[in-house]
Amino acid sequence: MSLPFETTLPVPVPSKKNSRINTASGRSFPSKDYTQWQNTARLEARMKYKVEPVTCDLMVRVTAYGLGNDADNLASSVLDMLEGIVYVNDAQVKYLQVRRHPAKRVDRKCVVRVEEVQDDGA
Repeated sequence: MSLPFETTLPVPVPSKKNSRINTASGRSFPSKDYTQWQNTARLEARMKYKVEPVTCDLMVRVTAYGLGNDADNLASSVLDMLEGIVYVNDAQVKYLQVRRHPAKRVDRKCVVRVEEVQDDGA
């Protein structure tokens, strides 16, 4: 296992929910910008996390500096992006912490840390 895992994601982190394109037939799919961000972020995560995805319970901490996303939209994009790379399924995330901090445009970043949840025996 190679936890804890920490990475800085490319910004801006687009909202998965708000980046969907709806067709006349009622189908929807992710926008080009969201798909491009996800592919870039997944490639960078794979380069840093070179072992098999873990199957244990996890805590994920997302700290965004200068990003305007709602916390839930930010978390959704990040959790989906890490799925299949760091962990098998985002249902393994038992604790999620999302923090947003103001920052100048040049200082914008999104730092993600994934840790194993230690069983406290309770």
